[in-house]
Amino acid sequence: MSTALEVSRFSEERCLRDRIAGVRLAVNDILFAPATEKQHIYWIDEGQIELHWLMQRSTPDRVERLGSGEYFGLGFLTHYAYAAIAVADARIQKLPRAAAKSLAETDAKLRQRDAIENQREFAHRREMMIAASSQPLPQRLATFLAVLSRFNAYEGRDPLVVNEDVAGLVVADYLATDVTALGQALSQLSDLGAIELAPPHGLRIRDIGFLEYIADAPEALPPNRASKAVKVLPLPRHD
Repeated sequence: MSTALEVSRFSEERCLRDRIAGVRLAVNDILFAPATEKQHIYWIDEGQIELHWLMQRSTPDRVERLGSGEYFGLGFLTHYAYAAIAVADARIQKLPRAAAKSLAETDAKLRQRDAIENQREFAHRREMMIAASSQPLPQRLATFLAVLSRFNAYEGRDPLVVNEDVAGLVVADYLATDVTALGQALSQLSDLGAIELAPPHGLRIRDIGFLEYIADAPEALPPNRASKAVKVLPLPRHD
């Protein structure tokens, strides 16, 4: 009886990929961007995917290339620390995150990949924390927003509109701060004219060049960009 149940569970797990609709990606398509909430784990049926780990602006992105038969999207963080970009036409299987534990019992490749991503997420988190401790929060925030803008452009979306909840706990934790300090940093960038806050969650980037300038040299803000009131505008709807 026990053997029959184990065989049944094994068969169910091995057939899981066949029951999940595949995602087809063309070259340069982005499956997800950094700070996106993890909802699935992924298995490459065919093609190639590059993982671009989000780093500080002074450090080149860490790039990893994966091919058919490999997993990604694992690890312990609740949000991705990297972007997944197709570098060849690809077909990707999306698996529910809840299936990872049971699949790991029979799939050595998944266990190995999970260990690799856990290790890299720990290392990545440590690097970000070390870098964050020596940078003013407005600079770290400007860097984060500039990266989001860049990935919006890659996805064909408006690079000047950020729809994510940039004032919430996820971004605060990512920038090694708290929600109150994050709100103050957002207000600073708004007062400087780099962004326009757009309640309830998102914002518009008024000047991407100036935002990147702040990220690179916050101590050298030009005197003609003095603090000023910024009009709050609603985000466009995408129904």
